[in-house]
Amino acid sequence: MALVLGMVVLIGAGVAAAAYVRLQGNITSVDVAGKLGSERPDKPVASPSTKQAFEGPLTVAVFGDDTRSGKNGFVGGEKGKGRSDTALVMHLNADRTRATVASIPRDSMVQRPECVDDDGSTIPGGLDMFNAAYTVGGPACSIKTIESLTGVRIDEYVVVDFNGFRKIVDAVGGVKVCVPSAIKDKDSGLDIPAGTTKLDGEQALAFVRNRHGVGDGSDLSRIKSQQLFLNSLAGTVKKMDVADLPKLYAFLNATTSSLTTSPKLGKIANLAELSKATRDLPESKITMLTVPVGEYAPDPNRVQWTPEADKLWKAMREDKPLPKALKPKKSASPKASGSRSTSASPGAKVCG
Repeated sequence: MALVLGMVVLIGAGVAAAAYVRLQGNITSVDVAGKLGSERPDKPVASPSTKQAFEGPLTVAVFGDDTRSGKNGFVGGEKGKGRSDTALVMHLNADRTRATVASIPRDSMVQRPECVDDDGSTIPGGLDMFNAAYTVGGPACSIKTIESLTGVRIDEYVVVDFNGFRKIVDAVGGVKVCVPSAIKDKDSGLDIPAGTTKLDGEQALAFVRNRHGVGDGSDLSRIKSQQLFLNSLAGTVKKMDVADLPKLYAFLNATTSSLTTSPKLGKIANLAELSKATRDLPESKITMLTVPVGEYAPDPNRVQWTPEADKLWKAMREDKPLPKALKPKKSASPKASGSRSTSASPGAKVCG
C-alpha cells in the first residue's frame, strides 16, 4: 500500500508527458491468469458502473521478491526463481470505506496445490512452507496457493523487488522507525540503537528482513517489524513535498522500476486509482494483521493456521468487516512479545 500511495501524486503534479512515458515503461506486467486454472473462487459482485478501473470488492496480493546479490539477498531458487519472505493480501471493500491487510507467515505449513511452470509442465503439490510456492512457481503459484487455501479470489497482484525497495527508501530521504531496544544482528548487518533512527535503503532492507535481532527470532517477529516499517514509509510518502519535482521523480522512478504487476495494475492511471482509494482512508479503517497461527507439532520452527484464520478469509470472501476478536489490540510498543501472538500493533509508535 505504501508503495502505490505516491502514484496519485504524479497525476496532480504536472509531471512532463515524457517523464510519464518513461515511468510507465519502468513497470513490468505479467499476465499469470493462464496458470491459475479454471477452478478459481468466484469473482466478487461488482458495484454499479462508475467508469473506474476497479469496481466492487478488490483483493490484491503483494509479494516481496528478494532475488538479489549481497548479504541481504537470495540469488535465485529452483530454476532461478526468486524467493518471497513477504506476502500480503490486501482487501478493499466495495464502497472503499475500509481495508484489511493480512500478512502470511512464510513458515506456515500448508498444502500447496499443483502449479504450472513457465514451460507448461506441472509442478507437483504437497505439504510445504507457504513461501515455497513462490520459489518453485513464482507469483502464479503463490496466488493459486492462496486461493486454494482461502477461497478468496485474488483480483490483482504486485511484486516488489527488494533491491528496488532499497532505492525507494533512499529516494524519499530515508524512513524513521522507533524501536524499544537496540538491534544488532550480524546476519543481516543491522545495527541500530534503541529509540528513533532514520534508516537508509540498505538499513531498511536489513530491518524488514531481520528476524534474529527482534522478539523471539521468529518470522512472526519479523512481520511485526515489516508492518511497523510500512506504516512509517506510508507516512513519509504522504508528507512528500510535491513541489520538489526532482525528488518526486526520483521516488516515482524508483517505485515504478521495482514493480512487476498484473496487466491492469501495470497502468499508472490504475495504480493512481488504487492509491486514491487507500490514501484517504483514516488509519482506524485500515487493519493490518497477521494470519492467526499456532504451533506446528512436527517442527517447532514452523507454524500452522488456526481456525481463527477461517474467519479472516470468510470476512474477505463476503466483503464484511473483520470480527472484533481478530482486530489487533493497540499496544504502546512494536516489540514482539516472544509468543505466537499475531497482532500487528497498528497503534505502536511510528516515526514519520
